[in-house]
Amino acid sequence: MFLYHGTSGFGDEEVLTGRPYGGCAILWRSDLNFRVDVIATGSRRCCAVRICTDTWSMLVINVYMPYEDGSERSDLFVQTLSVIESVIAVHADCHVIVGGDFNVDFSRAWLHTGILRDFCAKLNLEPTILHESSHVDYTYNFNMSRFNLLDHFIVSGTLFHTAVELVSVMHDGDNISDHEPLCIELNLCSEVIGCSKKSHTDRIAWHKVNDT
Repeated sequence: MFLYHGTSGFGDEEVLTGRPYGGCAILWRSDLNFRVDVIATGSRRCCAVRICTDTWSMLVINVYMPYEDGSERSDLFVQTLSVIESVIAVHADCHVIVGGDFNVDFSRAWLHTGILRDFCAKLNLEPTILHESSHVDYTYNFNMSRFNLLDHFIVSGTLFHTAVELVSVMHDGDNISDHEPLCIELNLCSEVIGCSKKSHTDRIAWHKVNDT
C-alpha cells in the first residue's frame, strides 16, 4: 500500500477532459518505518515531504519546471526555484533530494541551464548526472528522433559524496510517455548520513513578494 502527496498543475475554475499536463506527486510505502510530514509549498509546480527516522531527516521535493520560451517562462522558472530555496531554508536540518522534470539539459548552454547551475552552487546541491555512478543516457525523446536528459535528481552535498550508489534510467517499451523513469539508489545508513542540529538563516521569500 502506498500513501501520497501531490499537487495539480491546474486550478478548479473549469472542467478539463483528457490528460492535462502539469502537477507532480510523491508516493511512499505505508509500511516503512519512518514518519512523513507533508510540507505546503504554495506552488502548483512543486510538492514536498519531510521523511524522518530516529537517525536522519530527509527533505524530498518533486518539481515540474517550465520549459524555456521567453522571459515569462524564465520568471516562472526563477520563482519556482525561489519556492524550493525557501522550503530548504526552513528545513535546514534535513538532507535534500529534489527530483523531477527540470526541462534543463546540462549539456546545453541555455539560460535556464545557467540559472539552475547557479542555484545548485548557492545551496550546495549536486546534480546526480555528474556522479561517477550515473549511467543515464537520456530521459526524454521526441518521436525517438531527438534525445535529451531533462529529468534530474539534485541532492545535497553530503548525499552526493557519501550516499549515492547508483543513478539509472528505465527504458521500458511499455512506457507510453515521452519521458523515461529516472532511478536513484542511496545508502541511508545512519553512519553515512547522520543528522546535525537544525540551523536557520532568515531569507526573503521572493515568491511571496508583490510589486509593492
